[in-house]
Amino acid sequence: MSYALLLSARTWLQQVTMPAPRPHAVLRMVLPGLDIGADAWPARVGAAGYVEVWITAASADDYRPLFQVFGASALPLRAKPPIHTIPIESPMPQQTIPIESLLEQPVLRI
Repeated sequence: MSYALLLSARTWLQQVTMPAPRPHAVLRMVLPGLDIGADAWPARVGAAGYVEVWITAASADDYRPLFQVFGASALPLRAKPPIHTIPIESPMPQQTIPIESLLEQPVLRI
């Protein structure tokens, strides 16, 4: 029974912290004088997703985080290929040509 509860909680945590465009609320409660809530922060490149539980006084402008539970793992970093040079294959030592000269627009003169 406890294993099933733990497994379903872990599954829920993975689902609410999946990559998404912005954070979203998963819990809001109002008690006399207190606001309690939980927000899901989705996973993104280089940062894991987590659910943050917070509390604030009803008249306060800022909230106080109580704890964070980590969920989905961080997305991998993507390696960007260099775009400023193109390698030339030749029997001579390898050289590169700048791509900027290849991308220039031809000028037509009349």
